[in-house]
Amino acid sequence: MKNGATLLFACMLLFSAAVFAENAVFVKYEQDGFFIQRILQVSSESKISITTDTAITLYASEVKLYIKNTGSTARSSIAIVEDLTYLPSGAKIEFMQKPSDIDGRAATWRLDELAPGGEYSVTYRVPIEVKEEAFKMLASPQITAKMVDVSLFVPATAEKGSAIELSLSAGGKPVSGAKIIVSSPTGATMQVLTDAEGKAQFKADDAGFYTYSVVGYNLLNIAATECVVPKIQAPTAGAAIPPKPFDFLGIISGILPYVAGIVLIVAIALMVFNYVQATGESKPAPMPPSQSPSSAYQSAGQNFSYTYSPSAGATKTGPQTSAPAGFSAEDAARKREATRALLDRRKAEMKPEVEDEEAGEEAVEFAPSKSRSEDIEKTIRELEALKAKLKKKKAKGRK
Repeated sequence: MKNGATLLFACMLLFSAAVFAENAVFVKYEQDGFFIQRILQVSSESKISITTDTAITLYASEVKLYIKNTGSTARSSIAIVEDLTYLPSGAKIEFMQKPSDIDGRAATWRLDELAPGGEYSVTYRVPIEVKEEAFKMLASPQITAKMVDVSLFVPATAEKGSAIELSLSAGGKPVSGAKIIVSSPTGATMQVLTDAEGKAQFKADDAGFYTYSVVGYNLLNIAATECVVPKIQAPTAGAAIPPKPFDFLGIISGILPYVAGIVLIVAIALMVFNYVQATGESKPAPMPPSQSPSSAYQSAGQNFSYTYSPSAGATKTGPQTSAPAGFSAEDAARKREATRALLDRRKAEMKPEVEDEEAGEEAVEFAPSKSRSEDIEKTIRELEALKAKLKKKKAKGRK
């Protein structure tokens, strides 16, 4: 019989807990190494009013605060402060655990110490209906505790890009679940949590000094890490240097400037060669040695020819002139006689020189020397003067 009553009581407790859990509202918070949960349970009861003889509904709200020390060290001098201003003015509050202090606006519970993993809870009831929406908007209960003295061990220097390991302890024991705030050289901050061994790590992406602080703990030492850019070390004597991978694109890009220079030089050389060749072709052909200087005068419009051969019976033909328009046959005859006389005189002057050449040399085609060319030019000038004289004489006879 006794066992049956115990079983029935246990079933009732489980049923009550299930109903409570089903209708309860849970709001969770975290603060300085403490886990906090506020739970609301609203119940209602219908009754008949004695004065009005009508049915009325009576509400009752129960609020529970649950606190747990999530750190790895004991916390002492703890104060839990609950703000009560969200309740209607004049509401009657029933506390299951009497507060250490109460002023009508807030209730405070004090604890001497809470061990690592230790839990504590308080409950109070009010005869009103607390709305779920308003309950979820409430601020977290405020918990204060004496700061635990901790020491943070960090490397003094580290290389940029490396992982920096932190170690937090209190009284020689690791502190787990602690929040360490890391401030980078750029001013940015990050948060890391210590594990069961009190260790945490992060990657140093910037060069400079990193500083640290611990949330909810009294840090006894000033901790900082200087992050530096790693230096490239030269290989030690005898150390094997790994071969560099074959870089085809690098080789091509390295020789391209030289190839371009060679092509440019070749192009310039071809341009110079073509220019020189074109300039040489534009020059007039030199006069053949066998050509008489008198041919220059023939090209200038002078109808004059002179041929000489040192062999026997050599003859010279003087100027071949025709009677110009306006000249009579007699004038032409006088001009021919004067020309023949001039040529005979020149022949007499040149005869000793020609005879000397015939005596010791084979017959060659006459190529006048510089002095002979001057003689020919002198003869031509005399002929021109004679021609001018005849024109002048004719013009005088017409008058």
